[in-house]
Amino acid sequence: MKTQKSTLKSVMVMILVFIFMLSAIMMAATEQAKQAAIDAGLAWLASAQNTTTGHWEFGDIRSDLAATASAALAFIEEGYLPNDGSMYGETVAKAVNYILNGAQVFILSEETAGYWHHSEDYNNSLAIEAGEGNGQAVQFHSADIYSNGITAPIIFALGQKLGKNTIIGGTSPVAGMTYAELMQDIIDWFSWAQVEPDRGNYRGGWRYYPNYSTSDNSTAQWGSLPMLYAASWGLQYPQYVVDELELWVNYIQNANGGSGYDNPNTYVNVSKTGGLLLQLAAIGAGIDDLRVQKALEFINSHWTDVPSGIWYGNIDHPYAMWALYKALEVWDFMEKYGSGAGEDFFIGTGMSGAPGGFIIGQDWWDPTVSSLAGDWYSHYCDVLVDQQNPDGSWNGYSYWTSALAVGWYINILNATGSPPPQTISVFIDIHPQSCPNPLNPKSKGVVPVAILGTDEFDVTTIDPGTILLDRNMDDELAGVAPLRWAFEDVATPFEGDECNCHTEGADGYVDMTLKFDTQAVIAALGDVNDGDLFPLVVTGMLLEEFGGTDVEGSDCVIINLKNNLKKELVGTVGAVPTEFALSQNQPNPFNPQTSIEYSVPTEEFVTLEIYDLRGSLVRRLVNEAKSIGHHTIVWDGLDEYGSPVVTGMYLYRMVAGDFSKARKMTILR
Repeated sequence: MKTQKSTLKSVMVMILVFIFMLSAIMMAATEQAKQAAIDAGLAWLASAQNTTTGHWEFGDIRSDLAATASAALAFIEEGYLPNDGSMYGETVAKAVNYILNGAQVFILSEETAGYWHHSEDYNNSLAIEAGEGNGQAVQFHSADIYSNGITAPIIFALGQKLGKNTIIGGTSPVAGMTYAELMQDIIDWFSWAQVEPDRGNYRGGWRYYPNYSTSDNSTAQWGSLPMLYAASWGLQYPQYVVDELELWVNYIQNANGGSGYDNPNTYVNVSKTGGLLLQLAAIGAGIDDLRVQKALEFINSHWTDVPSGIWYGNIDHPYAMWALYKALEVWDFMEKYGSGAGEDFFIGTGMSGAPGGFIIGQDWWDPTVSSLAGDWYSHYCDVLVDQQNPDGSWNGYSYWTSALAVGWYINILNATGSPPPQTISVFIDIHPQSCPNPLNPKSKGVVPVAILGTDEFDVTTIDPGTILLDRNMDDELAGVAPLRWAFEDVATPFEGDECNCHTEGADGYVDMTLKFDTQAVIAALGDVNDGDLFPLVVTGMLLEEFGGTDVEGSDCVIINLKNNLKKELVGTVGAVPTEFALSQNQPNPFNPQTSIEYSVPTEEFVTLEIYDLRGSLVRRLVNEAKSIGHHTIVWDGLDEYGSPVVTGMYLYRMVAGDFSKARKMTILR
């Protein structure tokens, strides 16, 4: 929850934003600059709200609803909740009341176009049957697909923040329902609104109003978004919705990978292709699906398209940026809370070639380093921080201006507001503190495995009952469940190639330790030979209260039939680095001092420096040639002048030849 902020602080935020606006785009957006832009944008939104009705004016009733939902989402995702006592608690309460008071609950009708079906056909019988659902659906203010689609994230965000089973208070038409029940009725509304099977190539999409005679892929993306929310919350929608949507997806995708408007060859552009990626996620397509790969290739090749007409463009086009942002976040092409310092996330992860082939933006964490082609999130942040107006607003483009654009832009900077990733990647360590990881098929014991916690992932949110260990192959093996599990700190994540490893132990973050029966693992692996080296995959799910999202990670084992791996080999692999590396400082957070380990595989001149979040140098710890090996340096929490630094987050960065890596650390006084 946010605390009350003083007028002086608000003024200072505006001054900081103005200073950042004076910088050219080549000066990258730091975390501090991003937060200043968010704060200034929220202040502008609060000043533009109609404080009597709670809405933001944008035209007619459906446009007002869209702008209000966009603006309210910006506040909610930043942590401001209705009447929470914060500086914007009342602002959010008025906006949410405006949205919920306009809810319309109505009884669903049967649908017979093409085949008999109904919107709560959860058993997929394609028949009109009693006993499924509550027979009702919910829309907001008007039966407009666009505005209802833009509103759905508000219900999801409130449920995420307050709990999906929290009962909605007040006197609105949906008071007394839980957020999950309301979301289910929203999903039912979109199922009912889908274009009917008797509409030829248009079947399976959405357009303008329910059961429209045609479809377009600007509108249709909004119908797929609630499907992803359903998957996250364990809600239901009929299989026919998926089947029909896939027909539309296959029709509307152009041969070049992009998405058309109402046919594959009209208005093929980035915004509609972002919507296409969202739809592909909703129907369950994987990253290796050719349709996904072709859509990513189209985006790569059109990244620098400038806004033109109404629909074309990417950068500076709010609708395109929002469509692409939420799609790429759903596909997990960024960290959950945004790119970490020194960590680039690329469009087209898993593709054969480097995407784009051009430089875009700068790494926002270090203005001296150009971000690699495909570092889309850094580029978006750079542009948004650079182009924000001194009053906290953005100009937008074409239809998408004012509160609608400002809300979307804040949520992009905040890196939230979209459904969570379909799969969370986790660090796995087989035989923690051992390297390599031997597996003797004759053993009657157990295989120890750890799922590693980090500063960004809490392993206690995993449901242990869902965990399976299997071979990394395209087979249908059921996997092996653990015999037992516990929570303890045993290992440090290894960030090198999959089948390389290290022997580093506890890092200050709780890990989930698991024991698997060796013979059950061997049975699942099938035929193996002495010396075989291959990855094992651990899969599982988060607990339901944390969304039930899939988790997956892998580590390698080496088959050791003769049990003859020499200690010297283990020691050599762990002691002689094969690549440059910068480890997480230990302890973290710390006071008064912390240790930083780094690895040098070849003799090289190394610098290791500490910066504050403004990018100012705090302390240079290393600035000399280093020999091959693992090295450790201790920082005593003092700056270059011998003065103690203040409590807060700092960046430490290592540069050695072409290698550059940065990490975050926190000192608590």
